[in-house]
Amino acid sequence: MTPDTRRGRAHLIIRADRCKGCDWCVTYCPEGNLRIGGETNPQGYHPVELVDPERCTGCGQCALVCPDICIEVYRAERPTKDES
Repeated sequence: MTPDTRRGRAHLIIRADRCKGCDWCVTYCPEGNLRIGGETNPQGYHPVELVDPERCTGCGQCALVCPDICIEVYRAERPTKDES
């Protein structure tokens, strides 16, 4: 699967209640667009947060490396020739 490399064409859902702040997604995000947040979740961990939704390319690296399956990546559909 090839990601849509145009920025702002993806939507991330981060399950902060399940995140233990392991930092893997932060390390592997090629855009440097994730960080460990300042708030704590019910388990006492600092979950990850998206810095700027417009910078997300939808590559999915964060979801692939997350050991607790806390991140879902949804990519916007590319316009067809008729929609361009």
